[in-house]
Amino acid sequence: MQKPEHWTQVEDRAEFRPSGVITLQQGVELAIAALRYTREQKLRKILVIATGVTGFPSPSLADRFFLVRKWAEVAGTTLRVAIVVPPEWMDAQKFGVTVARNLGLQLESFTDEAAALAWLNGA
Repeated sequence: MQKPEHWTQVEDRAEFRPSGVITLQQGVELAIAALRYTREQKLRKILVIATGVTGFPSPSLADRFFLVRKWAEVAGTTLRVAIVVPPEWMDAQKFGVTVARNLGLQLESFTDEAAALAWLNGA
């Protein structure tokens, strides 16, 4: 697989920083490609910074369920995923995180990059 645009390796993790005006479906597919490539590179952690993406509103609960389910299929149980989203996208109940964990995906969402990185590194 070819390296996705906006994907970089930083030390022992991947970082994926998509940007621009896209649809939610495009965002889901971009994330899937980044997760897949991260696994192919035998990395176990990825920091996804989605704050540079626009073009759609905060995902609905149904959207969160379906996108997390797709990500879990690709990421498996060995990839640790921290995602940083705009504050208006954050679900206070963290429904998507709960779905991810129920599917075996180690995922946490944040609005702060430093907090995401600390979680990703086990702090």
